Parts: sequence; C-alpha cells; structure tokens
Amino acid sequence: MDDCIFCDPSRVEGGIFYESDNLYVVLSTLPFTRGHSLVIPRRHFELYHEVDSDLMKKVVEEMPRIIKGVIQITDVQSYNIINNSGIDGNQTVNHMHIHIIPRYSREELRRAMISNGSYQYMNGDRERLLEQLKNVF
Repeated sequence: MDDCIFCDPSRVEGGIFYESDNLYVVLSTLPFTRGHSLVIPRRHFELYHEVDSDLMKKVVEEMPRIIKGVIQITDVQSYNIINNSGIDGNQTVNHMHIHIIPRYSREELRRAMISNGSYQYMNGDRERLLEQLKNVF
C-alpha cells in the first residue's frame, strides 16, 4: 500500500536494528519503556488474523532471536509481546506489527499505558541503545 508508512522501511522513524527477508525491527517512537521495539512484517496485512500463515510462521521463528537481543541489551528478564489490532484494539498504524516491551517494573508500564507512551530517552541513550542493538545482531 502506497500510503502505509510501514510498507516502506525508509519512511519509518526509530532506526532499524534487525532485518530479514520477512521483517524488520525498529525502536518505537512512542515507547512505553526503554527498548520498546516494533517487529514489522515487510508484507502488508492490516490485522493480525489476516497475516498469511506462512509469513506468520517465519515471523514467529525469528521472534526468539529478536527478543534475546532486546533483553540482552536492555538487561531485563521480563517483557511483554503485544499486538494491537483494530481501532478499538488501539492500533495506530494500519499495518500489523508486534510490540516487544522490556519490563523494568509493573508500575513503570502501568504509568506508560495510562499516558499512552511516556518513556523519554535522555542524553543520547536512544542512539547508544540503537547501536548496541545493531551490534548484537
């Protein structure tokens, strides 16, 4: 789709730190926590249940490697995997994507969800984190 920002990785802010033939991964521009990442299939599907089963298998096969890299660099042991589908499901980009949200504390995520994304990178931390993530892959 021509108007879909996720269909053209060069238009996506956040910095790609992992990519394959099937997907690419960026840091969220509206992060709930440090390291909040988006796993974005290269082929366009709006909703999770619409994704071609062969592509979904490939995405699922790559997820453990991506998650291991994110938790290694963010130094957490807990994380959430979330997909928001549809307007009532709080989907803001009409291209199916999966959130990996490192968990530092329950309270931090609760505050972020209430304020619809509240983590602020400071003093170049975002750029350093992006470079560390690129290097882990």
